[in-house]
Amino acid sequence: TYEYERLIELAHQNGMLVYAWFVLPFVSPKFYQDNPQWHEKNPFGEDVDVDWRNAMALTDPECMEAVKKHLKKYLERFSFDGVNLAGLHFGGESLEKPKTLSPFNEAACKGFSEKNGFDPRDLLKEESPRFWKESPENLNLFFAWRKNLTTELHRELIGFFGGLSKNKNTALVVTTLDGM
Repeated sequence: TYEYERLIELAHQNGMLVYAWFVLPFVSPKFYQDNPQWHEKNPFGEDVDVDWRNAMALTDPECMEAVKKHLKKYLERFSFDGVNLAGLHFGGESLEKPKTLSPFNEAACKGFSEKNGFDPRDLLKEESPRFWKESPENLNLFFAWRKNLTTELHRELIGFFGGLSKNKNTALVVTTLDGM
């Protein structure tokens, strides 16, 4: 493992702050390897393939609780000056590359279906009347739902990190991605 305490000590000696950088839904290679039941899925039920990020299914309540427990343990182990919640978003280069598109784990699909009345995986089935090329209104529903879900996850995690830092003088930074 990396010598974080030594890094933090040297940084502090040189007037620098050190923040834990969490790029969720990626947690860690070990967490990903140890929890295949919570891998984020693409519309075909495969593990989503987004660059270097092995995404976890944060929309699954059991997964989210396990991730929080993991992060809390990590933050308690080291004396970071703060947390950077960086780039929390769902993958998806484009609908032309659906293997990169998420979230399509069972909890996410169930939540979308309950709210919108259909399975979001239908958007990628050419034989479906909801196929994205034939049904732009349903595609817009999916992207609006995904945007709202991203906001909800940010709120939940900001509250979580804020609750951890009540007894410590730690900062929270949120780094977001835009459409540039």
